[in-house]
Amino acid sequence: MLKITFLLASLMAGILSLSAQDMDTSKSAAVTFETASHSFGKFSSRDGAVHYEFRYTNTGSAPLVIVNTEVTCTCLKAEVQKKPVMPGESAVVKVTYTPKKREYGEFTNHIKVYTNAPERRQILTVTGEVVK
Repeated sequence: MLKITFLLASLMAGILSLSAQDMDTSKSAAVTFETASHSFGKFSSRDGAVHYEFRYTNTGSAPLVIVNTEVTCTCLKAEVQKKPVMPGESAVVKVTYTPKKREYGEFTNHIKVYTNAPERRQILTVTGEVVK
């Protein structure tokens, strides 16, 4: 009986210790983008895809991980590095906009960037005008 009590006490102490570590918010990642929007301006659909890199820095004190990205249009693609960005380091979200054939005019699209930082979601915006 004494062994079971000791085992349960040790298990509870371990669980409480892990919970306390999870609650430590003094070390967390933070993402800061140089800019949250970009205009491609006017461009011809015959020129094909246009590209832009949104540069960001981990301004926190723990590694930053981009967990997922979502785009608002199939014409938009976002690429991110899979490895963590260490505190003080920078990386980019590579955005490619590919205009659809025979669709002209102004556009505004968004990229949602999900991270492990306390502010989990960042929204980036691209705009432009596709001309003939």
